[in-house]
Amino acid sequence: MQLYRYILFLLFASAPAAAQVSVTLDTDTRSVKVNERFLVTIVLNMDGPDLEMERPLMLPDFSKFEILGNASERSDIIDRDTRRRQMIYQLILAPKQAGKLKIGSALVQVNGNVYKSEPFDITVKAAERQERQSMATVSMDLEVHDRRIFQNEATIAVLRAYSRDLSHLRTVTLSDVPHQNNARIYKISDAGREVEQREAPDGSLLASQVVATFMIFPVQSGVVEIPAMRAEVAVRNGSAVISSEPVKLHVKKLPVAPESFKNAVGQFNLSLKPVSESQTEIGKPVKIKMELSGTGNLKDVKLPRILPSNDYSVFSPTVKTQVKSGSKGFSGNITAEYVIVPKTEGEIPIHVEQLAYFNPKNQEYSVAAPAKLFLNVLSQEAVEASGSAVGRLLQTTGTVLQDVSRLRRDEPNLRSDNEQTAKPRDGVPTLVILFALAFAGFFGWVIHKLFTGDSQRPMPATAESAPQNYFPDDEDVTPATEQQTEPVLPRPDISTRLSWLTQLLDERNYSEFFDTYLELRHDVENGSRSNFLKTVAEQRGAKAAETYRTLQSRVELMRFMPVQTDEEMAELMTEIKQVFSDIEK
Repeated sequence: MQLYRYILFLLFASAPAAAQVSVTLDTDTRSVKVNERFLVTIVLNMDGPDLEMERPLMLPDFSKFEILGNASERSDIIDRDTRRRQMIYQLILAPKQAGKLKIGSALVQVNGNVYKSEPFDITVKAAERQERQSMATVSMDLEVHDRRIFQNEATIAVLRAYSRDLSHLRTVTLSDVPHQNNARIYKISDAGREVEQREAPDGSLLASQVVATFMIFPVQSGVVEIPAMRAEVAVRNGSAVISSEPVKLHVKKLPVAPESFKNAVGQFNLSLKPVSESQTEIGKPVKIKMELSGTGNLKDVKLPRILPSNDYSVFSPTVKTQVKSGSKGFSGNITAEYVIVPKTEGEIPIHVEQLAYFNPKNQEYSVAAPAKLFLNVLSQEAVEASGSAVGRLLQTTGTVLQDVSRLRRDEPNLRSDNEQTAKPRDGVPTLVILFALAFAGFFGWVIHKLFTGDSQRPMPATAESAPQNYFPDDEDVTPATEQQTEPVLPRPDISTRLSWLTQLLDERNYSEFFDTYLELRHDVENGSRSNFLKTVAEQRGAKAAETYRTLQSRVELMRFMPVQTDEEMAELMTEIKQVFSDIEK
């Protein structure tokens, strides 16, 4: 009996230290009306040092509700004994129909185990009579210009409001644009001011006003349904929600695509050129600009990459986008500026991925390929020799010009009173002849070096004697000496990576944002020959190391959230810039 009690005591004593995961889902009310807003709160608690989310939090099926907004909050408490993490995710919903509606379970997978919340029902009542009458006086219709298009081809949709009372039109306000996985919807203009008489969908002649204009790109073939657009209209006691009818698009499947096709649909051109025309030296960074221009789904096109090569190192680009909307999609250009560090001498080619795109006009695939780009990479000795030769030429030319100027000043004193003294000729000026001779001598020297300098040309760098790479952020880097036996690890271009992260944040491409961040973290930590956190603590202090570790925990939490808000991502980017800027110093 005493042994049994002792075992029970051990079980209860060890329970608080065991890893625990819980998921709860609840609403602020269990009884609402149609189109009435209510709040859903999901709380995920993970209490344990080795707990890792393997998949993002999966939300219940909210197809019978309209998602009007969302927000999230998280906390991460780490001490010596345990690690406690909490994520709070909230949504604002509005039911579409009356009756008893079920809210299912939220799921999360942690360390191979699936945890879920308990499902429950809410009661939805019909809208009041006054609201129904107000909604009946204002209607909306989504007019789609072309409902038969290809995948990723643009079509324009105009959302219009109709009413017999002009005062109601002035109070119509668009709600959030619905999000869906099988189509990308962009709002390209807001409500118009002009009111015109138009025929409503039911055939009656009513006053009409544009609420918003959208550009839609379906990403799947088949029948794609654009959900109802929702708006609010003022009523006596507040506001009521009105909506348009869903619209079905008949999306044609693209023909069998070549390997270099990703998702580009429209008409595009691709160019590649160096930013500067100056000489290229081995081990020194060179900026290469890739520009994609054209019209189509330009905002969503996956840019081709500069491929890695044994002849050079390539770093993640800084991307700038300049686009505007049109009837055929987005037009403009996307510029990616790469930093390349040559590793070998001679004429090296820059390898680029091909970009195949589908042209809906002729219904054929084409390839946007830039002209081949070669970099003429010189050794440090050749660059210095070239600079010395040019300097000597300029010095000699200056001396000649000084002599010519002196001779012209002394010419009146050298003339004789004799009539047979030679007169100046009206032919080619002496200055032009001297310039021609000087440049001819310079180009002769260049040709001589090309044909006779093989024996004096330095051998290409090997793995043992490769010159040290130089990066834009390194203003004073000392080359490796002959006694150096340990290879120098290259510094990642942190500033360029941070610029790329900022661009992805502006485009709300959060998936690629986190992938790029993980690459940056991997490169920075692998650049240290010892434990990275230990190195940071030794060089920057224990507080800097703790700040870096806390940042990694926050990134992991944000990465696995089902939805990231713009405000949270902006705060995270500010913290990333601060931490990595301190590391780069």
